[in-house]
Amino acid sequence: VVVCGGGAIGCSVAYHLAKLGFREITLLEKGRLGCGTTWHSAGLLSQLKGSDVEIGMRKYSRHLYSEIAKETGLDTSWKEVGSLFVASNEGRLTTFKQIQNLGRLHGVDTEMISPDECLRLCPLIRVEDLVGGLWVPSDG
Repeated sequence: VVVCGGGAIGCSVAYHLAKLGFREITLLEKGRLGCGTTWHSAGLLSQLKGSDVEIGMRKYSRHLYSEIAKETGLDTSWKEVGSLFVASNEGRLTTFKQIQNLGRLHGVDTEMISPDECLRLCPLIRVEDLVGGLWVPSDG
């Protein structure tokens, strides 16, 4: 099997093919692994999104990133730091509550928090205009 592109998707395809038992896999990349547009997506991986499919994929990715170092011996630099979504109006807070309910159906631990709790978690933000937030402690 030949996989073209050594970005996040190409590496993922090669990894999952190997997990399925394929043994002859060649990954082609013109530069270094992850050197193309993949590096633009480096940063926070939040498990919450507006659809079942997206939440399932993000949960799987979170699990994979947190466990792959044990499996391969390679450091992925995964850090479980949590994520904070802040709302400056009731409409946005209602949207966060809906997303929280969807996340709960998928087993994602979340908590609706007050502006003061937002400030405790992120001391550099201004909270005077906030009505609340959604905290996801297992994001990274």
